[in-house]
Amino acid sequence: MEPGKVAIMHHHLHPGGVTRIIDSQVKSLSQDHPNIRLRVVCGQTDDPYRYKEQGVEVIVHEELNYLFDEHPSPAKINTAIARLNDFLKELLDEDEIIHFHNLNLGKNPLVTYSLYRLAEEGRLVLNHAHDFAEDRPANMAFLEYILRDGLHMEPSMVMYPRNLENYHFAVINSGDQQRLLNQGIDEGHIALLPNPVSVPNTQSLPDKTSCKKKITATFSLDPQTKIVTYPVRVIRRKNIGELILLSELFRSSAVFLVTLAPKNPLELEHYNQWKTFCQENHLNNVLFEAGEKIDFPRLVKGSDLCITTSIREGFGMTYMEPWLYHTPVVGRKIDYITRDFLQTGMVFPGLYNQIIIPGRDSDFKDLPVQDQMYEILKISHDTERQEELFRINPALHQLLETVDPQTIEDNIHRIIQYYSLETYGKKLVETYRRLSLSVG
Repeated sequence: MEPGKVAIMHHHLHPGGVTRIIDSQVKSLSQDHPNIRLRVVCGQTDDPYRYKEQGVEVIVHEELNYLFDEHPSPAKINTAIARLNDFLKELLDEDEIIHFHNLNLGKNPLVTYSLYRLAEEGRLVLNHAHDFAEDRPANMAFLEYILRDGLHMEPSMVMYPRNLENYHFAVINSGDQQRLLNQGIDEGHIALLPNPVSVPNTQSLPDKTSCKKKITATFSLDPQTKIVTYPVRVIRRKNIGELILLSELFRSSAVFLVTLAPKNPLELEHYNQWKTFCQENHLNNVLFEAGEKIDFPRLVKGSDLCITTSIREGFGMTYMEPWLYHTPVVGRKIDYITRDFLQTGMVFPGLYNQIIIPGRDSDFKDLPVQDQMYEILKISHDTERQEELFRINPALHQLLETVDPQTIEDNIHRIIQYYSLETYGKKLVETYRRLSLSVG
């Protein structure tokens, strides 16, 4: 039996990963499960009519927005919580599922507390965790300040209630599932809900050869050179230094493209530091901001390979999406991400676990930025050092090898089978059903 009422909630509907997932949830539920009364509730949005065509109401209430006052007084905390409680109790029906995204991230600890209290009163709460405050020290400190110092509550009890049958979690990978198990959450209260992958209409694009010709012409490249694209905004955790290292190691056979610069000013400073380093040292085998000259679908489809050097991901869409354009994905393996994909039967012939630097006995990703730059320059000018690096990192020999077409087709099939929007919708409704049954 399907649940009757669901309120999908978040602090905002601004562009980003969480909003894309909410978009997918609204699309899936409104198309395939029209009997569910669905509403979207947020603290801020530029488009309150975002889901009008799907018949889904968007309700905006500022108390759900980020809490920007870093040190509110006890009086302000109590007043805000009273307003929140009044709003939520007036809005929500007693049997309505409250599906809140990133409730524990620490962007508004008052909301974290209020929904915990509603759950204590018997309301159905699904805490959909995409990210964790424990990975962001400032966010965790904010939660502790509000919950422990302001409300005299143990943060872990509010964030991870272990004694409430009507408070469940959804996570996007098995690594996060294990995090919750380590917190003492019952396995039956955790739904593994990997993000859906949007299947592009590649038939509307020119064929792969034509897309590659477009790239080579745009950037005046040798048509025989392999094109290896990093299809992301280059924030710090994307580990751009390692991409530059690889671009020097494979200079004779491939050129490396980076699609977009970051938008965040702090991230942009780090990114520009690497761009300046390349310019000053004539390391010209990485082309930056290629996505500003060629649109994403053509860039990915026209590439021989897509690459990731990231050291931390949430879901790991970069490992998935390029395959749907018949472009294999290679690069650094993140075990807690890729193991879920491998369990579906996907194959990644060109992944490596680490890049050990000769004479340092440490992974390149763990070096400080200045040391990374130093090693890149040493390796780029020293053939023997390059050979030694390949010797102690044998997986790199296979990095840019051509992937069997059948492997590409098999991976596409697995992605559609396990990560389509239709499959996602079924898992989501089952998650709601389990939560509804938890209260008999």
